[in-house]
Amino acid sequence: MATKTAYPFRVEPQEVDFSLRITLVALGGNILNIAGIDAHTKGFGVDALNKDNFSWVLSRIAFEFDYRPEEYVKYEIATWISDYGRVLSTRNFTLTDTASGREFGRAVTQWAMIDLQSRSAIDLSWVGDAHADAVVDA
Repeated sequence: MATKTAYPFRVEPQEVDFSLRITLVALGGNILNIAGIDAHTKGFGVDALNKDNFSWVLSRIAFEFDYRPEEYVKYEIATWISDYGRVLSTRNFTLTDTASGREFGRAVTQWAMIDLQSRSAIDLSWVGDAHADAVVDA
């Protein structure tokens, strides 16, 4: 059974707004970057898919933040895949302040795999079978 994978971050000066808190754009960018990095490390990233002329496409994303951390605060983004449907895969995220251990954000994304030649969606049934060990029951 797979587990959640956590990646460390620190709120950098270029990521804050006038209130010295991280912007939603920066948080969203970090979440999407972690999705790509985690998929790559598990063997089904864009680099692996491109060999077969496939790619991931973000279909939906939803964020929920209790607050935005201040400049230089260390936090982590944990991610995991909760399921593969026929057309969409669901990836979840939690954002946690490293010092306090307080979770301050959650996100969920849904991804479709497309054939780059035809631009049509790929049936993900085989992905769910081939990568069942990447699914976390959470």
